[in-house]
Amino acid sequence: MGRGVVIRTGDRSSIFDSTATRFLVEVATGLKQPAKKFPFQRALMYGGTCEATAFQEFGFQTAAVCVPLGNYHNCAPHNQIRAEYVSLTDACAMVDLLAAAARQMPRFPQLTGKMPARLRRMLREARVKLKKTQLAETGRRTVAVVSSSGCDVS
Repeated sequence: MGRGVVIRTGDRSSIFDSTATRFLVEVATGLKQPAKKFPFQRALMYGGTCEATAFQEFGFQTAAVCVPLGNYHNCAPHNQIRAEYVSLTDACAMVDLLAAAARQMPRFPQLTGKMPARLRRMLREARVKLKKTQLAETGRRTVAVVSSSGCDVS
């Protein structure tokens, strides 16, 4: 609570669409860069099932957001009954994210395509490094382990 809107990855019953969720994260990240202040988090809300699961199950590409809720279902510490509450910062961040997502919807393919493009670039770079590396023959099986930082031989 107080750390921004939650971009939900799923709930107790289902995992939401990865591409649609990635779109919201890209939009949120874009909001964060100029101001360095836009608060958001990404989480699986495992406590229950929401309407997004129904949409997902019936074939709709589904993403979801929420704000953390204090005294969930009016349950406070020490078995007390208290009013539910939210952070105004979190609620305003959700409005800002949804408004920005609506404005950015025409760029959906470009924003969601950033990760596959980055992964393809990393794969090309790893293959080039692997080709340039001379694997020493030691009489035993040689295995090349490629990481984003280069090629290690063991």
